[in-house]
Amino acid sequence: MYDFHSQKAYISGDGSWSSQQDTITFDTDALTEKQWEIVESLPDYTKMEYAIAVLDGDDDFVAEIESEYE
Repeated sequence: MYDFHSQKAYISGDGSWSSQQDTITFDTDALTEKQWEIVESLPDYTKMEYAIAVLDGDDDFVAEIESEYE
């Protein structure tokens, strides 16, 4: 489960920030350690799309992305 936030601003504890961005929030353990490694490696424009696919159970898209990191 996740929450989608359209056009919101955020400031995180490490000082990173952004405004006027779409964001999602979800439990850290919703992704496996391997999936977090993939998120770190993905281009910025694909990170949210991949995370949403994992959270929504879009197995075809997830498999397509993960096949590139095996």
